[in-house]
Amino acid sequence: MSPRLRKVFIVLSCIVLCLVLVSISVEPFLSKQVNKTALSRRAIQCGESVESKVLAGIVNGSLPTNLAVAFGIEATRLHPFGEGAIKTTQGNQPTLLDGWKMPLHVMSRSNLLILPGVSPLLLAKTNEVIIWSSGINGINEFGNGDDIFLR
Repeated sequence: MSPRLRKVFIVLSCIVLCLVLVSISVEPFLSKQVNKTALSRRAIQCGESVESKVLAGIVNGSLPTNLAVAFGIEATRLHPFGEGAIKTTQGNQPTLLDGWKMPLHVMSRSNLLILPGVSPLLLAKTNEVIIWSSGINGINEFGNGDDIFLR
């Protein structure tokens, strides 16, 4: 092997070795899964934390009567442009999103009480407004199945 070819081989070997080392050290960060359940719980927590502001805003007319939109507007005020873990849909009628980027369900407790099949655990919440996620399967099971809500 000529000295020039040997140098090219050594340089290429070093490059390959560096790429392997970088991929080994970076791979755990790239493959780390985002905990969508935790993101959903955080979004629900954000919504529940502004419940009194939302209800007052609906009463005084500064927020729309659509609960999902009212909570989305208030969450957007707290976390402008969806910064951090809290995400909302875009536009003038934002709604809170769960970890799967699906709108959270937002319903008054009194409306939930008259629906059949609602989870007793979801009904046990004492909030005036109940917020929950459909979970990974994306099907609203009203607190049953894999739906996510804070207890």
